[in-house]
Amino acid sequence: MINKLERIDSPILQLPSGDHLNLTLFRIKGDQTGPNIHIQANVHGAEIQGNAVILNLLQYFCNNSFKGTVTFIPTANPLALNNKSGASTSGRFSQISGENWNRTYTDVSEQTNLINYFDIDKFAQINIDKDWHEIKELFKLKLFQHFKNIEKKYRIKNITGNKIPSLLLQKVASNSDIVLDLHTGPKATNYIYSAEHQSESVLNFNFPYVINIPSKFAGAMDEATFCPWVNLNKALLKLGKHTPIDFESYTIELGNEETINLKDAQESTNNILNYLFFKKIIKEKIKINKTKQIHCKLENFVTYNAPFGGLYEFTRSPGEFIKKGEIVAKYFNLKDIKSSKDLDFSLKHINATNDCYVINHGTSGSIMQGMEIYQVMENFNQVL
Repeated sequence: MINKLERIDSPILQLPSGDHLNLTLFRIKGDQTGPNIHIQANVHGAEIQGNAVILNLLQYFCNNSFKGTVTFIPTANPLALNNKSGASTSGRFSQISGENWNRTYTDVSEQTNLINYFDIDKFAQINIDKDWHEIKELFKLKLFQHFKNIEKKYRIKNITGNKIPSLLLQKVASNSDIVLDLHTGPKATNYIYSAEHQSESVLNFNFPYVINIPSKFAGAMDEATFCPWVNLNKALLKLGKHTPIDFESYTIELGNEETINLKDAQESTNNILNYLFFKKIIKEKIKINKTKQIHCKLENFVTYNAPFGGLYEFTRSPGEFIKKGEIVAKYFNLKDIKSSKDLDFSLKHINATNDCYVINHGTSGSIMQGMEIYQVMENFNQVL
């Protein structure tokens, strides 16, 4: 069988040359009714590996039976992707505003910004007597209309730049039941951010490292999409109606930035399909290499910052376990040498402050004081 592939191109930004940058959306409908799934990649310009995973998933869903509809947005930030400096892609932050591209999303429950505000408590009061299925479908429709109205207001006010692309992504995702936002680290292992209310479901991704985050808004896409559902659940509960948080959203980290690795992409694809099998979206059980899973809370996802500027060697790799006190990096600065007496002490060490797993480290050995050098998981637990 071959499922129909629909393509939509939407202009998001006009360049000084007069040309437009577009978002390209692919949509595939399954042969049975079911949930809506939204998968996007490459919001940060250098984080390109997710596009290889989307290519695999497009091939799978075009050629296999499944329930529901899957929407893909690869290269979800063309401005950042095309932001090259020599051989490097400097597309994590907007060069105009300095904002992190994954922190430009809108919290619709924030009352201090009335242009964005969606009164979820009022929605709950109006719809309290309806059954859950009807509430859920109506809520998705209202969210979509709300983002459509916000986007229109921003365009009228000519507030484009960072806000229009993120609003467009949120608008497309607002009709979804599952959102997967594909990223990478700098030099990183595979890991995933998962909200507290998804602690059981996340296990089906078979990712080796899971960071459990609070179910509240902090600016990223996963939070921007699950928070309305968390808030709806709370609003209905205050009125005495018990409902599930019938929505899941994840940030999935797929290794190193600036690289495409097709073998790793296939393994990541299989893990995502394994999750979708357990969600009963696909019928075929996927063969995966089962891995142990290490979990920690966000508060125990610790960043090591450079105590001094200098030239650094990262002595431990992503995925490695480190005991407290072991060396994780060596560094030197030739300007510290005043005489031959200093040569014996010129090489300095950074040691692990606690037992931990390395999740990622920087891409460059040229480090300014205060820059991030490692991110590690401490106070972790293993889930079999």
